[in-house]
Amino acid sequence: MSRKGSEAAYQDYPLYYAQMDVFVSASKLGGGPIPLIEAMMCNVFPVASDTRFSTDIIRHGENGFIFDVEALVNTICDLIAQAFDQLIYVHETVKHLSWRNYSLAVQVLLD
Repeated sequence: MSRKGSEAAYQDYPLYYAQMDVFVSASKLGGGPIPLIEAMMCNVFPVASDTRFSTDIIRHGENGFIFDVEALVNTICDLIAQAFDQLIYVHETVKHLSWRNYSLAVQVLLD
């Protein structure tokens, strides 16, 4: 069965992120940092499991919260509750991770 029409268009993602206060990523494997970076670019405070990339982006207690992949649900819920009280502008901590900056870095490597 096709899912065509049921998925949001990529250009609309900022509209969805703008409706969030907290972004939760409770992955045990972690596929990649893009949704986490997108959320933070939209100033959504992250609460993420400690997977391969989350600690590269999040400084626990400063611009997000990180929990162990085997953390108890109560621990995760406590972090989510605390996240709603954070007043930091997390966008400032990831704005250097733009697609433009990434493409410029790749171009330098290729030259």
